[in-house]
Amino acid sequence: MVLTKMRVSMLTFITFFMWMQGDVDSVRIVELRVSAHMAEGGDALLGCYYDMGHDSLYSLKWYKDDREFYRYVPKAHPPMRTFFVPGVKVDLNLSSANVVALKHLVRNSSGVYKCEVKGEMPSLTMDSRKQHVTIDLLPKSGPQVYGLRKDYHIGSHVDVNCTTSPSRPEAQLKWLINGKPAPNAYLHGPYLVIPTNRPYTYQAKLRLNYTVLPSHFDDEGVMTLKCQATIPPLYLQETSFKFHEPSLRTTLPMPATTTETNTGDIASTGCLHNMTGVLIILLIFQVLLV
Repeated sequence: MVLTKMRVSMLTFITFFMWMQGDVDSVRIVELRVSAHMAEGGDALLGCYYDMGHDSLYSLKWYKDDREFYRYVPKAHPPMRTFFVPGVKVDLNLSSANVVALKHLVRNSSGVYKCEVKGEMPSLTMDSRKQHVTIDLLPKSGPQVYGLRKDYHIGSHVDVNCTTSPSRPEAQLKWLINGKPAPNAYLHGPYLVIPTNRPYTYQAKLRLNYTVLPSHFDDEGVMTLKCQATIPPLYLQETSFKFHEPSLRTTLPMPATTTETNTGDIASTGCLHNMTGVLIILLIFQVLLV
């Protein structure tokens, strides 16, 4: 028993001494590919890339909130194993020593994901890195605009609402007039509505209200209204409408180019030469008769 303890102590001392001398190359994670935001209902690939140095891989493990859900041990049979963790579904067909594939992400798939890599005996060097992941519920469609009229002219009153379908977090709404953000004086909101049939989601609304002026049209006499909805970095959708005011069109169309052929002059000149020839022949004929 005492001899065994001495051997373990000696092994530990030798390993520590070699590490201090730099003779042991520690495993090192060089890149963790985990997006900070993912879409609910979608799939994801979590990547963990490492440098083993002179060591060999003993195991790679993935955790969510410190609970192991995936393990890769190259010398085990089979090498891949999964463990139940709420909100995590692993697709083994797409997983490997560097990548673990998740499918059917849900709201409680959010959390802190950690990759842990460990070397073989006797060094048992280890490295780990982590990333917090938020699962976003994206709107099912682009922003919807309500209250829009068929035409708008100078003096008309614009009073419209832009609304998104349920999402988590709420979408950020923006109104643009001819590509420029609408003045704050034109805006009312945004307002948030919590749907009763979709808990933990929000609908965003932003009202645009102003009287149309000549300055709201461009040089072509066009006013473009656009509502933009974003949930960075996963979602950006726009809905736009164009309205025309012909009286303000300042860019005149270019005149059509035409090619004129003076066929009339050519024909007239030919006729004149023919008439002269006929008169000369008549004069000669009269002289001969005399």
